[in-house]
Amino acid sequence: ARVRAMREFIDLKRNKDTPAASAAWWRMRLRRDRVCADVLDQMAPLVADLADGKVRRAAGLLWRSTRVTFVSDAGDEEGEDEGGLTTEMLRLFWGRMLAPEDEPTAELRLFERAEGGRGALMPRADAPPAALRAVGMMLVKTVLEEAPLGGGLAKAFYELLGDGYMPYSNVYGGSSALDETGSVLE
Repeated sequence: ARVRAMREFIDLKRNKDTPAASAAWWRMRLRRDRVCADVLDQMAPLVADLADGKVRRAAGLLWRSTRVTFVSDAGDEEGEDEGGLTTEMLRLFWGRMLAPEDEPTAELRLFERAEGGRGALMPRADAPPAALRAVGMMLVKTVLEEAPLGGGLAKAFYELLGDGYMPYSNVYGGSSALDETGSVLE
């Protein structure tokens, strides 16, 4: 019920309360091999706006639907984003951002395994605070895009949404609501 209510709120906010934001796209041009760095660069102005008290302007961008174009030295990749490229960007971003430090796909390495933790990640002591804020903004953007969050993020998010009392596997009232990676099944 809470997840459904959240989705309805997102739709209402995007379509009724912020007509200008719903009519415009947040266009992101990203390189596949540097998707984390490029996404955080795109989030940096939002973090700065919030720090300067320009909440309305930052929120306007967050509420916009995203349109992704992947670029390379050879030019733009073919394809029009109708949701699939945004989902691909989010999959690449979270997979690389939260990959273990020693994994070759890890990008930026802002997080490290908690001591004694079985998979738990914590921000590195030397991680730039602005970059961590941008990662937080990206988490908000991911939720607003109603995209699958991936294993660790989905579990933490849905347990938080359930006030810690609802196992994430029962969010929709059945164990089949999430697949084995924690991604929401429709």
